Amino acid sequence: MARVWVIRFGNFGEFADECKSKGVIVIGWGKVGDLSLIRSKDELREKLYINYPENYKKASSAGVAAGMLWQFSRDLSPNDIIISPRKDTREILVGTVEDSQYLFDPNLIDREYPHVRRVKWKKTISYDSAPREIWKSMTAWQTLFELSSTEAISAANSLISGANTHPSSQIDLNTETKDFYFDVKEKTKEFIIKHFDKLKGFEFQEIVGQTLKAAGFYPKPTKP
Repeated sequence: MARVWVIRFGNFGEFADECKSKGVIVIGWGKVGDLSLIRSKDELREKLYINYPENYKKASSAGVAAGMLWQFSRDLSPNDIIISPRKDTREILVGTVEDSQYLFDPNLIDREYPHVRRVKWKKTISYDSAPREIWKSMTAWQTLFELSSTEAISAANSLISGANTHPSSQIDLNTETKDFYFDVKEKTKEFIIKHFDKLKGFEFQEIVGQTLKAAGFYPKPTKP
């Protein structure tokens, strides 16, 4: 089965229509420049730290963003599946990576979103009709991440091939519940971004513990 990547369209899907019409997907952090000229993740972290001081208090805290940019420019391969949710219309665009070439083009979509990969967009589905396995996979806040769940990967491959998904895989939540969920998720993301570096060790441990509990695990905290 093909690898599956979730890549978001900006903050609220503002570039979705243009990306679809031009057959591309783009991500931000434009100030770091052409990613093909960067030799290592360490160098990329340093560039993020220097160019976005308002986001990162030290180079090491830019590790997640550096990892996403590195994957976008190096790891996406032809026929990998791209799933891109857009919050503004509550739709999901599904496509495949067209080739192995990363492009740096500040003039294509937006100067802050110059990192480009070509995509063959195959279909658009609503949040309501998305297989439950895929819908659940989009709870992560990152701009880009690879799906690891076997069920989600299988569901994404079925979407591309045109196979029908089993009715039981469809989510059954009313609109009010979904709106509440996405509102809470966005507020949580904002809290993490603003306060992450200020957390003390055991404050961070508490957040990790509660996150694991919410995911169905049973963490045992260490003693101070």
